[in-house]
Amino acid sequence: GAAGMEAAPLPGGQFVADWPGLRRPRDLVVEQLLDALSVSPLAPPAVLEVARRAHATPYPPNWSEEIDAASGALYFYHGLREEASWQHPLTETFREVLDLVAGLVAEKAPLGALAGRIEEELAVAQRKATEELAEWVGPLPPPPGGDDA
Repeated sequence: GAAGMEAAPLPGGQFVADWPGLRRPRDLVVEQLLDALSVSPLAPPAVLEVARRAHATPYPPNWSEEIDAASGALYFYHGLREEASWQHPLTETFREVLDLVAGLVAEKAPLGALAGRIEEELAVAQRKATEELAEWVGPLPPPPGGDDA
C-alpha cells in the first residue's frame, strides 16, 4: 500500500524527507534509472528492489528534475550552482549500494537481513550525499550594505 512511501528515519531520528524543499522524482521513470545504473530488468529481485527504492528517494537539496525543451529529455538541475546534469545526482551513491546488494545476493544472504542492510545503506548514502551537498552551500554572501559601505 501507500505505507511503503514513508521516508526511512535516519539515525538520530531525522527524516530525509524533512529537509525543506526536497523534491521527489516525478518524471523520472524507473527504467531510465535502471538503465543509468546499468541494472538489467532481469537482475535479482533484491537488486531491482534497491533500484526501485533508489528511484523513490528524494533528490538532494537544491536538485530538481527538468525537461529539456528541445529534446523532451529529462535532466537534473542544481538551483544554487546553476548546474545541469544528465546524470541523477545520487547515481554514484546508488551504484555503491547496488554493488553491495549484488554482493550480498551472491553470498545468498537471507532476504530479511538484506532488506535491513538495503535500508541502512540507502539511508547512510543519502545522508552522506545530503550532508556533502549541504556543506557545499558554503559561505553565504555578506548582507548588502555591509562593512564595505
